[in-house]
Amino acid sequence: MITDFEEILANQTTELRWSYNPSLPLIWGPPTSTTKYQLQAPQYLYNLAKTIDYYITPYIAEFINTVSNILPIYLGLYGTFKTPGSIATQLSYLSSAGVAFGSCFFHATLKHEMELVDGLSMLYSTAVAIFSVFSIHLSTVGSAVLAVGIFTLVTAVSIGQYAYPNPTLHGICFGGMVLMFLGRCIQLRRRVVKLRPEMDGPLVRLLGIGSVMWIVGAVMWWADWWACEYLIRWRRCVGLPVGFMAELHGWWHITTAFGAYYYLVAADYLMVGLMVEPDEKIELRWSMGVVPDVMVSQLKDTRWYKVAVCSRGGKTPGQGESEDALWHVTAASRD
Repeated sequence: MITDFEEILANQTTELRWSYNPSLPLIWGPPTSTTKYQLQAPQYLYNLAKTIDYYITPYIAEFINTVSNILPIYLGLYGTFKTPGSIATQLSYLSSAGVAFGSCFFHATLKHEMELVDGLSMLYSTAVAIFSVFSIHLSTVGSAVLAVGIFTLVTAVSIGQYAYPNPTLHGICFGGMVLMFLGRCIQLRRRVVKLRPEMDGPLVRLLGIGSVMWIVGAVMWWADWWACEYLIRWRRCVGLPVGFMAELHGWWHITTAFGAYYYLVAADYLMVGLMVEPDEKIELRWSMGVVPDVMVSQLKDTRWYKVAVCSRGGKTPGQGESEDALWHVTAASRD
């Protein structure tokens, strides 16, 4: 059926249609990616996949998958410089941009080394975000223990991925870490709305939109994986630029860029809400209507917010005190 469709379109001409050009030289050499060119894949599928690489420039193997990383790089850097939050929060934004840089190099070269950078950076970046939301009530020692534990676990998974590459296992680990981060944000939301009920609406919006973006992205990723052959054939049929629309992995980059950024802003918003004074105003600003960031007004000095610790320096609640009583930093604790 698809073959017949190819023959029909091959006999049609249009000024707005260009065919894929797989004859460009391979600047980076033959692909060695184990994700795209699996050893167990049939030879015909391997040959078919090669026909849609290097079709724009000899320097970029997968053009759309590469340039679609511009958005997550921008969002990550934007959040890094806009956040009023802790160093851990800044690193969360910055590491998300680092993931996109690694993805750029991988999709441009299709080299196994860059594939490892791409995949493992996703795990380590999520680990940084998990640390930032779980360390908010811990002392310096507790935060250090948590950091060692998280990164030891991620390193063990990384070694396993290097020794036994398995995209499905990697996806499960990554998805589990994202869900852990989301669960912690939901837990913190219940705490912050007791102090600032007005923050509930924006938090629900951030987490809701972010979750939708993640779900849509996951559907795109799996569809691109399981329907690879049919999507490649369809792209060859319709040519450029319509074929760009079927590059679902590029759409995964775009949707998850927004999903990850909205989650990080939600965490940023939560932690600032738990740390500042009641008379200090926390705002969620929207640039271009789709890019939020957190702003705190009436702060004389934001240097105090360098580590997420409670007002007692990480001590546990005393007798008759609730844990919620320790979430708020007093003015004296900042001096």
